[in-house]
Amino acid sequence: MAGLMVQTHAEVVLSDDFTVTGGANADINAELGGGRNTGTLTTTYTLEGNAISGAAAINDFFGNGGNAHMSGTLTNGVWMSLDLDTNFGTKLAGQTWELEFTTHVVDQGNWTGGWSGFGVSSASGDIVPFGDFGVIIRPDNAVSIFTNGVYSHNVSASHNPFDHILKFKATFNETYGNVTVAYDAFDAATTNYLGTGLIGTISFNFSSGDRYVDVRVVADSVSAPDATDAYYDGIRIETTPGSAPEYLFFDSYDTADTNDINADILSRQTNSVFVAPYTLNSDHYAIESDKLKVLRGAGLFSTTANLNDIVGENFEFGFQLDLDMTDSSWTSTHILSANETGRGQSRIGLYATGSGDTTWAYLLYKGTDGAGANNVLEGISLALMVEKIPTFDKLAPHELKFISTAGTGGTNHYDFVVDGVTIISNVEYAFSEGTVRTIETINTLPADLSQNAFYDDLYIKVIKGVTYDDWADDNGLIGADRDFGADLEPDGMDNLLEYALGGDPLADDAGAILPTADFTLAGVRYIYSRRVDATLRGLTYGLIVNTDGLQLPWTPVGTAFETGTGVINPEFEAVTNDLPTSTEIGFVNLEVSGAN
Repeated sequence: MAGLMVQTHAEVVLSDDFTVTGGANADINAELGGGRNTGTLTTTYTLEGNAISGAAAINDFFGNGGNAHMSGTLTNGVWMSLDLDTNFGTKLAGQTWELEFTTHVVDQGNWTGGWSGFGVSSASGDIVPFGDFGVIIRPDNAVSIFTNGVYSHNVSASHNPFDHILKFKATFNETYGNVTVAYDAFDAATTNYLGTGLIGTISFNFSSGDRYVDVRVVADSVSAPDATDAYYDGIRIETTPGSAPEYLFFDSYDTADTNDINADILSRQTNSVFVAPYTLNSDHYAIESDKLKVLRGAGLFSTTANLNDIVGENFEFGFQLDLDMTDSSWTSTHILSANETGRGQSRIGLYATGSGDTTWAYLLYKGTDGAGANNVLEGISLALMVEKIPTFDKLAPHELKFISTAGTGGTNHYDFVVDGVTIISNVEYAFSEGTVRTIETINTLPADLSQNAFYDDLYIKVIKGVTYDDWADDNGLIGADRDFGADLEPDGMDNLLEYALGGDPLADDAGAILPTADFTLAGVRYIYSRRVDATLRGLTYGLIVNTDGLQLPWTPVGTAFETGTGVINPEFEAVTNDLPTSTEIGFVNLEVSGAN
């Protein structure tokens, strides 16, 4: 069945399908020791709230052997809450974990307000409005979110549990202090699948190591006391294995052509810590051929996610940009803060002009002035781009990235990289505050749709690399044994090469670490390992070649034959180079240098 992404799980902590003998029981806690719970923990349930009358039982509304049934007569401001009595903190605190359940609410048609929702807290019992985190959906699809006991913000959903059956999934990433809430929607009468909805990624932190869960329904704007039934099924709590996603934020834009740029956002952002929709002028953007298409000027959108995890960290900010613009109009993508709130104040990002501008390729943002001050522009001329990349074509697609190095006092520096070539280094910038970081795009394309820009693979990722000194410390190297040129085993690889390729300076591992070469009819495929934070670590990797391997000098060709990369682990990538038989190259080797 279509729906939310399926993941493997490290431990199913709770799984209650409410299946009991005969499919019904007046006791919500019946047969807990039987087959209804397959998790490592179990729980009893307590009905709370201020309902005029209420009960919690088991029936078979969904027709699958049993479900929780919370019923009562509600009037304005009256609620029912079904609390899971178990403290799940010993299993969940500090982990990445999921809460999943299915729900549907039936009232007698007297409501014009009210809501259905759930909460997770460090305190037990019926906490009003919620404890550490809560989310509610109203009959008009409005969503309110509560963090750390207070109202946080509103968003909008495409479905609600009054008109539909909703299967919620809330993924709590306690490493990053956030939760992503999404749901599958089904027709209440036919149970046909209707689609997936995203409420968003919300930042918050638990106040202690305890974890309690409750679900509840609240009446509001009720014309008369109303008999209300709320059904819940398949309550599951499970931890997820492995490390955090590679990116803090990533959008592939891979979906069918559409004018809704938030379509299929869950599947597009699966490798992202934050799953976040965009706020936008919707008629200015579309998705076409798996890319974000800018249709016309004055368009503006930004992510709803606050990516302030990059504050004080080394990070990459990048995207692919393909300009189909033959005039001098421009498109800009950049990062903002709470004080620096527009393109003219951004301190990192760029705008790119069409081919009608024959002077500039890109104009970069920088600056270190105070709150709300205008930024400074760093011009990257077409002449400089052709000098750095002789085949540079302004209207061809290019991979653009900013590699930012954190400095003291909030002053940072970035390198600007195009298609793997560093164009300019050590650009100084600083935001005036550290609480908010969002991505924004704005454009000045003409309204007649004659000019377009395309974005793809927009991302931000924190770089948690290891310095050479850290690596030497971890391997217990002291004195002269720490030198770049030391080879302690020896296995023919000095310390710099061991560090650069992922070797062990105390083990003879050259056979497993050194580059590999495979010979094919098309040529030679040469693969080596490279640190993903090579630029930050002052490492330069490149091929050197000659025709006989002995007499002629080796000629540096750098990354000229690089055709792709693949992830080895969070610290290393495999770099593939294809040297065709048509080249007059007899021998190839890898050269690594360390500027730092």
